[in-house]
Amino acid sequence: MPTYEYECSCGERFEQRSKPSTSETAQCSCGKQAERQFTPNGSFFIPGYVNPAKQVTWAEIAPLDDMGHPMGKREAAKVVDRYDPDARSKQEGHDRTQEERLKQGRMKSAKRSAWRELSRRNRIEV
Repeated sequence: MPTYEYECSCGERFEQRSKPSTSETAQCSCGKQAERQFTPNGSFFIPGYVNPAKQVTWAEIAPLDDMGHPMGKREAAKVVDRYDPDARSKQEGHDRTQEERLKQGRMKSAKRSAWRELSRRNRIEV
């Protein structure tokens, strides 16, 4: 529930939490009815204001190809890799670790299935 500010005719100002659907008045400590006051919240809007930190599109920052046209993201990634001599070795290392992880996962899966099969056989024989 929001907090509203009220002002009484006796001059007293107080805040009270109430539903937005309740009446515009509240009971003051002096016994009179106090009226709800307008208190602006922290948000505001300025018509016609344009944010100077606007979103930048890829076409504005993309490197240009031989014809002077902006490159696509994949083409630009290939160009950037040419300038990074370690890019290929990094990718190969990444591929190697991925293969090792897959191999380990397959081994774990095979061990699990072997144990499952062994325990299934032991249950039948007993």
